[in-house]
Amino acid sequence: MRRIEFLALGAVLALLPFLAASAATAQTTKEKAKDSPAAGSAAPAGETARDKGWWTDDKGLTWTTKDNGVGGLTWHEAAYHCKTLELGGFSDWRLPAIDDLDRMYDGSLPEKTLRVRPPLELSKETWWIWSGTVDPSNASQVLALAFHTGKRYSFIFSLRREHGRVLCVRRAGA
Repeated sequence: MRRIEFLALGAVLALLPFLAASAATAQTTKEKAKDSPAAGSAAPAGETARDKGWWTDDKGLTWTTKDNGVGGLTWHEAAYHCKTLELGGFSDWRLPAIDDLDRMYDGSLPEKTLRVRPPLELSKETWWIWSGTVDPSNASQVLALAFHTGKRYSFIFSLRREHGRVLCVRRAGA
């Protein structure tokens, strides 16, 4: 019986650092929520979405306003870029779903341009943006959206071309 009590005490003691870290994280999250990008959020007077580096759409998804802008990325590098991004006081960024990227395509913009919905901006060298959506017809590939045509493309995860970029997203208020 004593051995069981000792093991239980040891398990509780092992969890203490985790519980303390969770409480600290919860407090930090509450503090950050005060400045959280809310759905349809407007920038403070004199500050634009471009200045902030993020913008929240009408569906409650917060976007980085610019792509990564440097060189081509594999899907894994793009996912890592979002996972490690800290912007607007948040670190829970991820790759957008392909349907979310579709909503950011603006076919009314002139042909032969990157037809991305403002205030989002893509570098001139961008041909497509990686999504977090695996191709439903081929699980070894992932979908990307070409913003000059609005077409979806399926690429292998490890594909590296000069023109693949990333926009990151997070759920506003999360």
